[in-house]
Amino acid sequence: MICPSVKALADLINTNSSTITNCIKNESLFRGEWYFASLPFNIEEVPLITNYDSKEGQEVISEMKNSSHIRKAVFLFNAQREIIRRYDGILVASKDLGIGHSVIQKNIELKTPYKGYFFSYERL
Repeated sequence: MICPSVKALADLINTNSSTITNCIKNESLFRGEWYFASLPFNIEEVPLITNYDSKEGQEVISEMKNSSHIRKAVFLFNAQREIIRRYDGILVASKDLGIGHSVIQKNIELKTPYKGYFFSYERL
């Protein structure tokens, strides 16, 4: 989806421009689900959603707004790096899996497996 500016997108999804700019600069996920770019990844391709005011565009915007509680999602992968689950954060993953949040955070930072599973802030 293409928006006219970072400011316009920030206003639409109830965030600030610097958050979006940081996601673009760091190539990091926003609210655990979306990547932003200042240019299309493939300039030859037509975006799936060409008008952010369209029904589809409004659905994406609504999903982004409804995910405002997610600061940094955590992804769980098996040994083959296939995604098993996305959690809304370390504490949610910790509670669900019965693993201390510090263990999850350490394995994310070191990019090491824990009992054959990998955790990451990004999709692998």
